[in-house]
Amino acid sequence: MMVNRLIFEGPDDKHVVMNLLFNHEHNGERLCEHFSEKVKDGVDHLIDTLNEELKATDLGRLGVVLDADTDLAKQWARVTRVLDEHGCRAVPAAPNADGTIVETNDSKKIGIWVMPDNKSAGALEDFVGKLIAEGDTLWPKAQADVNGASTSTPKERSPAPAHAAGRTADTATAATGDASYGCAPTREGGYEMTQEFQIGDFVSWGGATGKTNVA
Repeated sequence: MMVNRLIFEGPDDKHVVMNLLFNHEHNGERLCEHFSEKVKDGVDHLIDTLNEELKATDLGRLGVVLDADTDLAKQWARVTRVLDEHGCRAVPAAPNADGTIVETNDSKKIGIWVMPDNKSAGALEDFVGKLIAEGDTLWPKAQADVNGASTSTPKERSPAPAHAAGRTADTATAATGDASYGCAPTREGGYEMTQEFQIGDFVSWGGATGKTNVA
């Protein structure tokens, strides 16, 4: 049986992304139901094992979610080297702003989303920050917790912002959708999105990556 798989560099990435996909649907199915998930031990481990994931005999489609961290171009180059080895077609020089989807020489669809928005340095926390409405009381506390850990590296810092987002992302995303892919929130209510960031781009990328009726 062929499967669609999402791979993440850590558990917080999985928690936030699957929460978002849970709250959107296509053709009556929650987008999270289109995927199995696998969590890696950091971004280096994700990239180092990407070749192995692409060779999996049960793979139908693969979604890759990783952080840009401090250098988007460098991170993208590391990923595209692996994609090139698998004969991926039309790999762009930089990530597409609405998420990148390419195809291997054996016709597997590979989707890549570089946190936070495919065009900026940053990480999951920055992506989540764009989901939170102005005036939210939990988010500043989570940010203060992380900023207080100034002597640690980004991956060693407290995951409080991501966990805080997990408690708010389900309501934040319920207020949004993307007509171009037919996504719709699965329940009513939630925050009004005031930022320019369009979560519909991410939801559409996730939907298109896992869409089973694309040849």
